[in-house]
Amino acid sequence: MERAKGILMDRNGIRESEAMKLLQKISRDRNLKLVAVAKEIIEADNALHYGI
Repeated sequence: MERAKGILMDRNGIRESEAMKLLQKISRDRNLKLVAVAKEIIEADNALHYGI
């Protein structure tokens, strides 16, 4: 969760509290658990950086 928040903070120039709210919004909008959203963000970030 912390890593996903960090990614959102870096990419969007937002504070930690805003990153958490964004994670929660995505979770609600997509009807996914928060941890699943965090995992997707981390995996997408890895794919961008490492071509995975």
